[in-house]
Amino acid sequence: MKDSTASITAKICAYTRAPSNDSKAVFNDYLAPALLTSHDHRDIERILKGRAQGGAGAAFASVPLTRSAWAEGHLTCFAAGRERVQYVILGAGLDTFAWRNRDPRIRVFEVDHPDTQREKRSRIASLSWQSASAVTFTGVDFNRDSLASRLLESGFDPRYPSFFTILGVAYYLPFEAFSRTVSEISKIAGAHSRLLFDFQIAGYERMRTARELSDFTAELGEEMARGYTVSEVEALLFEQGWSFSEHLTPSAIDERYFRHSSAAMRAFDSVHFMAASR
Repeated sequence: MKDSTASITAKICAYTRAPSNDSKAVFNDYLAPALLTSHDHRDIERILKGRAQGGAGAAFASVPLTRSAWAEGHLTCFAAGRERVQYVILGAGLDTFAWRNRDPRIRVFEVDHPDTQREKRSRIASLSWQSASAVTFTGVDFNRDSLASRLLESGFDPRYPSFFTILGVAYYLPFEAFSRTVSEISKIAGAHSRLLFDFQIAGYERMRTARELSDFTAELGEEMARGYTVSEVEALLFEQGWSFSEHLTPSAIDERYFRHSSAAMRAFDSVHFMAASR
């Protein structure tokens, strides 16, 4: 991402989450279109032109939809029966959960680069959106700041059950950087915490649509890192005190979200979802 601008991939993800006949059965982000200006819509349509038919363009749309449906489904179950829950969204981008949420027990911490947050907050102010519970914007420059320290400074309280998501982020992080992020979360995640993330499987470069997507994001100035192996991810979780609880492969994502759907979309063939608990 370029300095002083919001991530273009964050905008594209918001664009693909906008309700359509194909997407609503999977995930209905009815607020997403409003976060994008008319200029954003024209810009994204121009960028996606020529990529919409087949290949990575058609397959990629399923990723933001399914991971949001998966994460928010987990969150609903996690919050059930609890008096207070902290929901920490790392790489929040243009996520709209805080303004769709109707559960006042869920306090949201949106963690992202200050430039992305600045543009988003300006847009939300212009729309006069209100949230049912507290929303805290935690600006973090991951190259310089301590994630744990910034969250604690923002009012995060390790005594409360906490739900962390890292969605659409690991694609761009070398495994060492992803490990540091999980380590930072582990420092402040108390008992009864949950961690969800998505990642590209190692060797994705050999998959045609995944390679096309990597080339596409590189053209936009956002280079993807190598994928991760399942064994190294599971080892990292174990070392940081997490208990592995769910792993959705592309075929499992297809089974859960598209088997009974009339949507033409299918799961992206290199993307996996994982969940862990404490």
